[in-house]
Amino acid sequence: MEFDDTPRELREVCEKGLHGKYSVDQQLCALLSTIGWSTAYILPVICGFGLIGTTFIIIAMVRGIKGFARQLIYLLCMSITSVVINILISWLWLIPSKGIPYASNGTVYFFVRYNSASMCTAHYATSILTVALYSNVLLVASLDRFMTIFFPTKTITLTNRHALIAVGITIGFSCVTVLPPTLEVTWVPVDNIIFCGFPEDRLASITAHLLLSLLIQPILIGIFNVLLYYRLTVLCKKHSPDDKKSNSHRQLRASLTLFLLSLAYLAFSMPLGISMIVTVVLIRGDGQLDDGVHVAQGVVYLMWEIFFLRELANIVIIVRQVPLVRSFMLRIIQKNSRKSSAPLSSATKNSGQKK
Repeated sequence: MEFDDTPRELREVCEKGLHGKYSVDQQLCALLSTIGWSTAYILPVICGFGLIGTTFIIIAMVRGIKGFARQLIYLLCMSITSVVINILISWLWLIPSKGIPYASNGTVYFFVRYNSASMCTAHYATSILTVALYSNVLLVASLDRFMTIFFPTKTITLTNRHALIAVGITIGFSCVTVLPPTLEVTWVPVDNIIFCGFPEDRLASITAHLLLSLLIQPILIGIFNVLLYYRLTVLCKKHSPDDKKSNSHRQLRASLTLFLLSLAYLAFSMPLGISMIVTVVLIRGDGQLDDGVHVAQGVVYLMWEIFFLRELANIVIIVRQVPLVRSFMLRIIQKNSRKSSAPLSSATKNSGQKK
C-alpha cells in the first residue's frame, strides 16, 4: 500500500496524460499543476502577508486592551484563531505537501498527515476545530450585534465580562461538537491506498459533522447579517454624517465592520465547506479513490487557497474600520518613515557643509 499524497503524484498523473491514455488524466494533470504552482508561489505570499498583518492587528488590540469595546473581544479571538489556522493549514500542510514538492520536482516534501497515524488525527482535528471556532465566535459576535441593534434597551447592561464568558462557552461548545468525531480520523485503507480520513460506514455522521462544523454557522451568520444589513440601511438614513462622535455612529461603525467581516467569511468559506462534503461523500459512497475523487480532492485544495484570501480581506476591513488598529498602524508607518528619512537628511546636511 502507498499513501494518498506522494511527491510523485503530479509526475505520474501527467505521464499518463502525456501518453494519452485517458482525457481525465490530462485534466487531472492540469489541475494538479495549477495546485502545485499556486501553492508553491502564490499561497506563501498570501499567507505570509496574512500572518504578518493579523499579528500586527493582535498586537494593536492587546496594547489598547484597556479601552476595549465588547465587539473587539470577539475580534481579538477571531484574529488569534485566524493566525492558528494560517500556520496549521498553509505552513504545516498545504505548502510542504503540495507547493514544495512542485517547486523541487518531488525531491523535497513533508506530509504532516502521513508522518504517523496520530499526526493525521491531531492535525485534522485541530484544523477543523480552529475553523469551527472562528465561525462560532463570528456567529456569537453577529448575535451580539443583532441583539444590540434590535433590542438596545435589553442589552445595555452587557459588559466585556459577558463577552469573555460568551467566548469561553463558544470554545467549550466547539470542542464538544468537533473533537469527538474528528478524533476518529486516522489512516484508513481505501482501494489499496492509505487515506487520512474517517473510518468506514460513517457517511451519515461524517456528513452531519461537516455540516455542523463548516456550513451551519455560515448560514446562520448570513441570516443574522441580512437582517443587520436591513437595519443598517435604516440607521444610515437617520444618521447625520457630521455627528461622528455620537454613540449611534460608533454602533453603526461596529455593525458595518461585523457585516463586512461576515460577508468576507461567507464568500470564502462556503465553497470550501461544500467541496469538502462532496469529497467525503464521493470517497465513502464508492469506497474507491478513482479519478473523480482525485478531482474533488484537488478542488478542495484550491478552495483552501481561496479561503486564505479571507484573511487579507479581514486585514483591510479591520484597518479601515477599527480606529484603534488604524492609529497603531499609522504610528508604525510614521515611525519607520522618520527612521528612514533621518540618514538621508544627515547625508544632505553633511554634503552642504562640505560645499
